[in-house]
Amino acid sequence: TERSSCGARSADRRRCVNADRAQVAKNGAGLWQMQAQHDEKEHQVDKDVVPKEFLMHVGTWKGNYLYLDAAGNVIDGHECELDIGIHGRAYSQRNVYRWRSDSEVMRKQETHLFTGEFNDEGVLHIDTARVGGWSKVLDKKTGTIVFYGKYKSGNADSFDLIRMLDANGTQRTRTWQLVKENGFVQIVSILEERTSTRNTFRIVSMP
Repeated sequence: TERSSCGARSADRRRCVNADRAQVAKNGAGLWQMQAQHDEKEHQVDKDVVPKEFLMHVGTWKGNYLYLDAAGNVIDGHECELDIGIHGRAYSQRNVYRWRSDSEVMRKQETHLFTGEFNDEGVLHIDTARVGGWSKVLDKKTGTIVFYGKYKSGNADSFDLIRMLDANGTQRTRTWQLVKENGFVQIVSILEERTSTRNTFRIVSMP
């Protein structure tokens, strides 16, 4: 079964075989050797502990990030593509950010990985080299969830409110509040469209 080969424990997940070893992402913790893949078959979810509202967010999302400073000035922006999968009670997410020039030429790309596990109360706990935190359902009716993350370098933390815009789960909006130790506040406004509902993505190894 999916759970026996890539079980709930972090040690089990990290032993899983990987099919995509070529990509490398750079973040504050240094270089990560990414080992992530889309499986041919959809994953089995431990529905005894994983809230159904999280399943509304599984799949692939594409959209745009808009960064604002405390005064409301736009300071940055880029495209985004997110892959989200849940296998057993294990959570996988890959964020790919792409910055393009005025002529639509890609000038920069970043990739970030997030892994976590759902506890018996249905709260997702995330712990990576870059960030640690938690996520839980905020409103069952709308499928709204909230994520809190504490960055392991720079002494910053953030809240990300994620809300569906339609009953079919094809669009969602996110408001991401980032606060740093020097009092700098940054707001990120995100609008995303769901391009796939398949639960096939998983991260099979992390540094």
